[in-house]
Order: sequence, then C-alpha cells, then structure tokens
Amino acid sequence: MIHFDIEPSNILIGDMNCGDSPDRLGDFDGHVFAPVFKIADFGSARRHMVAFRQSI
Repeated sequence: MIHFDIEPSNILIGDMNCGDSPDRLGDFDGHVFAPVFKIADFGSARRHMVAFRQSI
C-alpha cells in the first residue's frame, strides 16, 4: 500500500504492552519493547462530515 498523505496527524502511536496480559485472541502480544504504529487518513472522513452537517 502506498500512502501519499503522510503527515503527523495521520500517524497513530499505541501503548507499549508489557506482556502481562493476553490480547483478545488469547495469546501474548509481540509488542513488548516498542509501541504499535498505525497509519490512518481522516481527511475523507472530515470532508464527509462537513458535507453531512451542511445537508442538515
């Protein structure tokens, strides 16, 4: 996947899991030493919300 709109507001950083508790699948998470990074893009969601508010 290629993301053409990388900016600070599109990068999500999760908590570090110490490995003390299993995740929802029942096994232990592999992110013990580093947080989980995710890339998101809320630009289209904002545009749709503005259009929705204007239509009310």
